[in-house]
Amino acid sequence: MYCNGSTWVSNEPSVSVTPAFGAYNFIGKTLTSSESLIELYSKNYDLTNSVRLYNDELLPSRFIVPEKGIYHFDFYAKLNMINFTPSSDTRITIAIAQSTFNGSVNYHTYFPVYNNDNSKSIAITRTLALMAGDKICITVKVSSPPSGGGIIKLVDIGLEGHLVARN
Repeated sequence: MYCNGSTWVSNEPSVSVTPAFGAYNFIGKTLTSSESLIELYSKNYDLTNSVRLYNDELLPSRFIVPEKGIYHFDFYAKLNMINFTPSSDTRITIAIAQSTFNGSVNYHTYFPVYNNDNSKSIAITRTLALMAGDKICITVKVSSPPSGGGIIKLVDIGLEGHLVARN
Protein backbone atom coordinates (compact mmCIF):
# COMPACT_ATOMS: atom_id res chain seq x y z
CA MET A 1 0.00 0.00 0.00
CA TYR A 2 1.29 3.45 -0.83
CA CYS A 3 0.08 7.04 -1.00
CA ASN A 4 -0.03 8.62 -4.46
CA GLY A 5 -0.12 12.10 -2.98
CA SER A 6 -3.85 12.33 -2.32
CA THR A 7 -5.16 8.80 -1.61
CA TRP A 8 -3.93 5.47 -0.38
CA VAL A 9 -3.54 2.90 -3.17
CA SER A 10 -3.22 -0.84 -2.71
CA ASN A 11 -1.11 -2.72 -5.21
CA GLU A 12 -2.02 -6.07 -3.67
CA PRO A 13 -4.60 -8.20 -5.49
CA SER A 14 -7.89 -8.76 -3.72
CA VAL A 15 -8.10 -12.10 -1.98
CA SER A 16 -11.25 -14.17 -1.88
CA VAL A 17 -11.96 -16.65 0.87
CA THR A 18 -11.73 -20.29 -0.18
CA PRO A 19 -14.85 -22.17 0.93
CA ALA A 20 -13.96 -24.67 3.65
CA PHE A 21 -15.85 -26.13 6.60
CA GLY A 22 -15.76 -28.69 9.37
CA ALA A 23 -18.99 -29.74 11.10
CA TYR A 24 -19.80 -32.53 13.51
CA ASN A 25 -22.45 -34.49 15.33
CA PHE A 26 -21.58 -34.97 19.00
CA ILE A 27 -24.79 -36.88 19.85
CA GLY A 28 -24.49 -39.81 17.42
CA LYS A 29 -26.95 -41.41 15.03
CA THR A 30 -28.91 -44.61 15.75
CA LEU A 31 -29.21 -46.61 12.54
CA THR A 32 -32.44 -48.08 11.17
CA SER A 33 -33.51 -49.67 7.89
CA SER A 34 -34.91 -46.31 6.74
CA GLU A 35 -32.52 -43.87 5.11
CA SER A 36 -32.17 -40.82 7.34
CA LEU A 37 -30.20 -37.60 7.48
CA ILE A 38 -27.02 -37.28 9.56
CA GLU A 39 -27.66 -34.21 11.69
CA LEU A 40 -24.88 -31.64 12.00
CA TYR A 41 -25.02 -30.02 15.44
CA SER A 42 -21.98 -27.77 15.52
CA LYS A 43 -19.20 -26.30 13.38
CA ASN A 44 -15.46 -26.28 13.98
CA TYR A 45 -15.06 -23.73 11.19
CA ASP A 46 -17.07 -22.45 8.22
CA LEU A 47 -15.13 -19.84 6.26
CA THR A 48 -18.03 -18.84 3.97
CA ASN A 49 -20.94 -19.50 6.36
CA SER A 50 -22.26 -22.18 4.00
CA VAL A 51 -23.15 -24.96 6.46
CA ARG A 52 -26.69 -25.15 7.83
CA LEU A 53 -27.01 -26.95 11.15
CA TYR A 54 -29.74 -29.36 12.31
CA ASN A 55 -32.03 -26.56 13.54
CA ASP A 56 -32.19 -24.64 10.23
CA GLU A 57 -35.86 -24.49 9.24
CA LEU A 58 -35.42 -24.73 5.46
CA LEU A 59 -32.26 -26.78 4.79
CA PRO A 60 -31.09 -28.54 7.96
CA SER A 61 -27.69 -30.25 8.11
CA ARG A 62 -26.54 -29.26 4.64
CA PHE A 63 -23.60 -27.59 2.93
CA ILE A 64 -24.83 -25.02 0.40
CA VAL A 65 -22.20 -24.68 -2.33
CA PRO A 66 -21.18 -20.99 -2.42
CA GLU A 67 -19.38 -21.02 -5.78
CA LYS A 68 -18.86 -23.29 -8.77
CA GLY A 69 -15.85 -25.57 -8.55
CA ILE A 70 -14.34 -28.90 -7.58
CA TYR A 71 -14.95 -29.77 -3.92
CA HIS A 72 -13.43 -32.45 -1.72
CA PHE A 73 -15.41 -33.97 1.18
CA ASP A 74 -14.39 -36.24 4.06
CA PHE A 75 -16.95 -38.01 6.24
CA TYR A 76 -15.87 -39.97 9.28
CA ALA A 77 -17.52 -41.77 12.19
CA LYS A 78 -17.04 -44.61 14.63
CA LEU A 79 -19.33 -47.64 14.88
CA ASN A 80 -20.96 -48.38 18.24
CA MET A 81 -22.79 -51.69 18.73
CA ILE A 82 -24.77 -52.13 21.94
CA ASN A 83 -26.11 -55.66 22.51
CA PHE A 84 -26.22 -56.08 18.73
CA THR A 85 -25.03 -59.14 16.84
CA PRO A 86 -24.97 -58.54 13.09
CA SER A 87 -26.22 -61.13 10.63
CA SER A 88 -24.18 -62.23 7.63
CA ASP A 89 -25.87 -59.61 5.42
CA THR A 90 -25.78 -56.64 7.81
CA ARG A 91 -24.24 -53.62 6.14
CA ILE A 92 -24.27 -49.87 6.56
CA THR A 93 -25.05 -47.67 3.56
CA ILE A 94 -23.78 -44.09 3.72
CA ALA A 95 -24.63 -41.66 0.94
CA ILE A 96 -23.21 -38.29 0.06
CA ALA A 97 -26.35 -36.73 -1.40
CA GLN A 98 -26.08 -33.91 -3.95
CA SER A 99 -29.20 -31.86 -4.68
CA THR A 100 -29.08 -29.68 -7.78
CA PHE A 101 -31.51 -27.50 -9.69
CA ASN A 102 -32.04 -30.48 -12.05
CA GLY A 103 -32.55 -33.25 -9.48
CA SER A 104 -30.37 -35.22 -7.11
CA VAL A 105 -27.58 -37.78 -7.10
CA ASN A 106 -26.56 -40.08 -4.25
CA TYR A 107 -23.00 -41.41 -4.03
CA HIS A 108 -23.33 -44.60 -1.94
CA THR A 109 -20.65 -46.41 0.02
CA TYR A 110 -21.34 -49.76 1.68
CA PHE A 111 -19.70 -51.19 4.80
CA PRO A 112 -20.29 -54.78 5.96
CA VAL A 113 -20.71 -55.15 9.72
CA TYR A 114 -19.07 -58.01 11.61
CA ASN A 115 -19.18 -59.17 15.25
CA ASN A 116 -15.86 -57.56 16.14
CA ASP A 117 -16.61 -54.17 14.53
CA ASN A 118 -17.53 -52.27 17.70
CA SER A 119 -15.49 -49.02 17.73
CA LYS A 120 -14.50 -49.55 14.08
CA SER A 121 -13.69 -46.30 12.27
CA ILE A 122 -15.55 -45.51 9.05
CA ALA A 123 -14.30 -42.94 6.54
CA ILE A 124 -15.52 -41.80 3.14
CA THR A 125 -13.87 -39.35 0.80
CA ARG A 126 -15.39 -37.92 -2.37
CA THR A 127 -14.42 -35.19 -4.84
CA LEU A 128 -17.27 -33.63 -6.85
CA ALA A 129 -17.75 -30.96 -9.50
CA LEU A 130 -20.47 -28.70 -8.08
CA MET A 131 -22.43 -25.64 -9.11
CA ALA A 132 -23.19 -22.68 -6.85
CA GLY A 133 -26.41 -23.44 -4.99
CA ASP A 134 -26.00 -27.23 -4.99
CA LYS A 135 -26.67 -28.82 -1.62
CA ILE A 136 -24.70 -31.62 0.04
CA CYS A 137 -25.87 -33.77 2.94
CA ILE A 138 -25.10 -37.21 4.37
CA THR A 139 -27.68 -39.98 4.76
CA VAL A 140 -27.33 -43.39 6.38
CA LYS A 141 -29.23 -46.67 6.81
CA VAL A 142 -28.49 -50.25 7.84
CA SER A 143 -29.67 -53.48 6.24
CA SER A 144 -30.73 -56.18 8.71
CA PRO A 145 -31.14 -53.72 11.60
CA PRO A 146 -31.20 -54.83 15.23
CA SER A 147 -34.19 -56.72 16.52
CA GLY A 148 -34.78 -57.62 20.12
CA GLY A 149 -33.35 -54.52 21.73
CA GLY A 150 -29.86 -54.21 20.26
CA ILE A 151 -28.58 -50.88 18.96
CA ILE A 152 -26.15 -49.99 16.20
CA LYS A 153 -25.15 -46.37 15.86
CA LEU A 154 -22.54 -44.00 14.52
CA VAL A 155 -20.70 -41.77 17.01
CA ASP A 156 -17.91 -39.20 16.75
CA ILE A 157 -19.35 -38.07 13.41
CA GLY A 158 -17.67 -35.40 11.32
CA LEU A 159 -18.02 -33.88 7.86
CA GLU A 160 -15.34 -31.68 6.33
CA GLY A 161 -15.15 -30.09 2.91
CA HIS A 162 -13.28 -27.50 0.91
CA LEU A 163 -12.98 -26.04 -2.56
CA VAL A 164 -10.09 -27.66 -4.42
CA ALA A 165 -10.27 -25.71 -7.70
CA ARG A 166 -12.44 -23.00 -9.19
CA ASN A 167 -13.74 -23.67 -12.68
